[in-house]
Amino acid sequence: MRLASLNEAAIKAGLYAGMTLADARAIVPGLAAAPLSPAADKKALKALARWCGRYSPWTATDGADGMVMDISGCGHLFGGDAALLSDLSRRLRAMGLAHRIGLGASRGAAWAVARYGAFRTKPWIILAAWEKAREADGETDGEAAAAVLSPLPVAALRLEPAICEMLGRLGLKTIGALMEVPRLLLQHRFPSRAQTQAVLLRLDHLSGQRPEPLEPLSPTPLFRARHVFPEPVEGFEAIEPVLGQLIEDICVLLGRQGKGARQLVFEAFHMDGRTSRLTVGTAAASRNPTHLKRLFREPAARVDFTTGVDEVLLACLEAQRLEDAQASLVDGRDGAGEAALFELADRLGGRLGPHRVGHLAPCQSHIPERACRRLSGLAASGIWACDKPGAPARPFRLFERPEAIDVMAEIPDGPPLRFRWRRALVQVAKAEGPERITPEWWRDKTMAGQLRDYYRLEDGAGHRFWVYRDGLFGQAPPGRGPRWYMHGLFA
Repeated sequence: MRLASLNEAAIKAGLYAGMTLADARAIVPGLAAAPLSPAADKKALKALARWCGRYSPWTATDGADGMVMDISGCGHLFGGDAALLSDLSRRLRAMGLAHRIGLGASRGAAWAVARYGAFRTKPWIILAAWEKAREADGETDGEAAAAVLSPLPVAALRLEPAICEMLGRLGLKTIGALMEVPRLLLQHRFPSRAQTQAVLLRLDHLSGQRPEPLEPLSPTPLFRARHVFPEPVEGFEAIEPVLGQLIEDICVLLGRQGKGARQLVFEAFHMDGRTSRLTVGTAAASRNPTHLKRLFREPAARVDFTTGVDEVLLACLEAQRLEDAQASLVDGRDGAGEAALFELADRLGGRLGPHRVGHLAPCQSHIPERACRRLSGLAASGIWACDKPGAPARPFRLFERPEAIDVMAEIPDGPPLRFRWRRALVQVAKAEGPERITPEWWRDKTMAGQLRDYYRLEDGAGHRFWVYRDGLFGQAPPGRGPRWYMHGLFA
């Protein structure tokens, strides 16, 4: 067993990566060691990256030991970029995490200085403009990128070890030495075009000439509101009023653009580095603060807020156009009933689960079992549809699978006179039909040639049935006539 990773105290004690555990404990008898777990490290790093979402919505993991954030337009919320890095460093240090932070105009420059920069009094370095540091009130807002990056080794360009070794043999050991070589001459220094392109690409990433997109852990929010507590709070009772205010702020932003929220995400950042995340969705676009507040109460009851929370965020990830409806002065139909129906679906979805609440939506098919589909209660389309005017009546209850029945009917195309269903003999008093439905041969070739004739039947007690004959006389296989099925019941 060998050491894979060490903290600063272990390094000062003379230990190093690769040393056997027995030798390490001979030097430091009280050494605390734990088995290496890459999966657990990856999970913890991802959780820490989500926790960094308090500084920017664009955060992601970078390799096995790093994170990357795009803080463009975020620094002023904390009093400047330096104040943001100072707060981040203070919180990481309070959690016992050693760190090095680099801030640059490009992702490549920030990566290079964070891992290979010469840190002095602070655990972060801010790179200013590539050419020179800018002056602001007599003080520079960062160190010149060229001066900081030039002496760094070529490994800071994120090149493969084989390419770094080749550059070392050519005498190009630092970024500055590599950048002094004209690009045209540099192309003739490598045996393959792929290696040349890799070096030129990393140089462009370093200087920002080529963009390097960041894929954040969470979708980019459309609207975002935050609140910082003066002191850490515990329990949802202390957080709920603040959440209500954030919801109202988001609704104001939505109203300015004539939109309504479809998905909201609430994040609470704990002092121990955890992040509690609540996500709610709506069946229809909404900017009703009272309704949105109610949706968060059920999931919040299942979250542990007992540890201190010092900052909360509310983000709107999805929104749709929501026009103000004009109230009717004639019959009172102002859309309030439909809105109440969607709000009920939201509340039931929050309590039972969004996938357990649904409704039916029409489909472009005249086959009864295909004429509608089930949608989630949070689906945007397919509101509670009714039959088209003038269309034949459909039963209130449609069986998932038609049930075979024995029928005595007039031949060849008459309605049933009596039938046996579920061992009960039913005498038909009234019959209406047939309604002929042809098969969709383009979708299911096995149904080609099998017509359905539907009849609406009623017995002497007033019970109404929906049955159909599968096929016609003369089209069935020899020795077998058309078959009859019970497909539904009318209310």
